[in-house]
Amino acid sequence: MLSILIPVFRQNIENFVLQIRQAAVFAKVDHEIIIADDGSGPEWKNALNALERIPGIKLIFNEANKGRASIRNQLARESRFNVLLFLDADGELVNHKFIDNYKHYFNHPIVYGGRIYRTNIPVNKNKLLHYTYGIQNESKEASIRNTKPYEFFHSNNFIVSKELILQYPFDESLKHYGYEDLLWIHQFVNKDIEIKHIDNPVIHLGLEDSTIFLLKINDSLNNLVAIEKKYGVKMIRLIRIASRLRSLGLHYVVIILYTVFEKNIRNNLLGSKPSLLLFQFYKLANYYKASSGS
Repeated sequence: MLSILIPVFRQNIENFVLQIRQAAVFAKVDHEIIIADDGSGPEWKNALNALERIPGIKLIFNEANKGRASIRNQLARESRFNVLLFLDADGELVNHKFIDNYKHYFNHPIVYGGRIYRTNIPVNKNKLLHYTYGIQNESKEASIRNTKPYEFFHSNNFIVSKELILQYPFDESLKHYGYEDLLWIHQFVNKDIEIKHIDNPVIHLGLEDSTIFLLKINDSLNNLVAIEKKYGVKMIRLIRIASRLRSLGLHYVVIILYTVFEKNIRNNLLGSKPSLLLFQFYKLANYYKASSGS
């Protein structure tokens, strides 16, 4: 009935897998759990092999890193059941009813459960940028997400029919981090396929240090530029804003202001009170830099 698919890269996921197994047993659904290691290296193999003692576990080891898009397609191909649940490895379940909550939507083509963060603010200020961004931009109730079902979709926690994802796979030419999930979901904008959002979130534990988080944002912007050039995608919010400002000739103002105040902006984002307004400005300026090839 249900294939639970988890790509993993250099993470210890034993507790998460045990939670998922407990939730699947509680829901009384036939299931399998497939974990695909995306080239983490031999030092991680023993820890993953220990998971084989859990009933219904299947492990896949890739010698080289395939990337976030390719490994999801691989997991879909390896699955036995027609309902697929994709989960990122850096999660924690809210309670044991997680699978049971999804069970009522197994006949829907695509259902996104959401993402939340722990309520306690990180003591380590180096985690505050990612935490603040996540709380404000990613932790949305389904009633809000359903108003913009494509914009609020993420690939960390969703169910999809196997038939659908094999027909419309993730773009494997995208090897780097970022926006591959939004590109995938935008395939369905003009198709008669409902994107349903429900309140069945996973707690996101993988908070990055602010410096690493900004580096990943820059990587994602390079990916976004590649997506825009290849597909002409204009529905992603950052592209819409950037295109509008460019049409008004204001993108030069953004670039000049960022050049002058870059150090101040970075100091704020890496500090104890990061401004999300400055973070959005940072993304916009670095999107322009990426799109110009500078």
